[in-house]
Amino acid sequence: MVAPGPPPLGPLVSLVPEGARFVIVAHPAELFASQAALHVVDALVLPGSLARFAEHTGVDPRTLSEAVYAEYDDGASLLLVRGPLDARLVVEEAGARMSIVESLADEPIVRRAGFLTDERRELAALAPDLVVITGGPAVGPLAALLACVTSPTRRCSSSFRGRDAAALVAAYGGAPLVVYAPDGLTLPDGFGTTSLLAGTRALAVAIVPRGGDALHVELQLRGRFPAGAEENFRTLVLNLGASDLGAMVGLRLAAERVTTRRDADRMLLETTLDVAPLVHGLQVLFAGEIRDLLELRPNPPEASPESRTDGDATSENHK
Repeated sequence: MVAPGPPPLGPLVSLVPEGARFVIVAHPAELFASQAALHVVDALVLPGSLARFAEHTGVDPRTLSEAVYAEYDDGASLLLVRGPLDARLVVEEAGARMSIVESLADEPIVRRAGFLTDERRELAALAPDLVVITGGPAVGPLAALLACVTSPTRRCSSSFRGRDAAALVAAYGGAPLVVYAPDGLTLPDGFGTTSLLAGTRALAVAIVPRGGDALHVELQLRGRFPAGAEENFRTLVLNLGASDLGAMVGLRLAAERVTTRRDADRMLLETTLDVAPLVHGLQVLFAGEIRDLLELRPNPPEASPESRTDGDATSENHK
């Protein structure tokens, strides 16, 4: 009898190690099938940029079934992507493009660590179709993730173990785009929003395209909120919509459409955001930065034999 292998890896959100400050979960293939989402992307990204990115990296954002970005308080980040890709090849080719290779390993998991342009990155192939990419001082979160993936039980120390965070994942796990704060928000003292959100234990913002010209937006906060908090939240949203930034991205009308509901453990706000003013505002605010991120830079110089020898020498640490 053949011994059973480890259980399959589930949704990527379940793999996010504990301590994440916020987590973005997307289903890119679903988003790119939406006209409303395409309007936003087309306004921000130069023609051909996504195709060049796919050719350069082996990862086509338009075809990914899942993508999860998690950020931690110390600036560390993890990006997990799953889809029709060759994870081993993606990691190996990233290592070949590194100007300095600090470490590499091929067993039990294909990994490369070093510098891509001026940023330190570590990549690992967690499954044939699943890659993780780190940013910043992500040693702890990456170690926890690798321990989870390589353990027989694959039980992870997840950022969504808490009751409130788990309830949000259960509510929005199928949404094409969600932003989570699994442990609530840490806000500075002295602001009205600080006291209003003080009872929040976890929150999520879910965005679902509606047709070709609108996005349904739902904000759910889990925690304890006093009677009458609905009106305070509505006032906060109206003030945001009336601000210069809110007016620029079309939040004014969306704020006027907001509906609110409260029960013992949650606050729920829903509205519809028109795509056209949003696209115009994002073009003004962020188009240049987003285009720079997707435009390809020249390949860095090949790492010297000495640097690759050093990488081989340190690879034993990863075996």
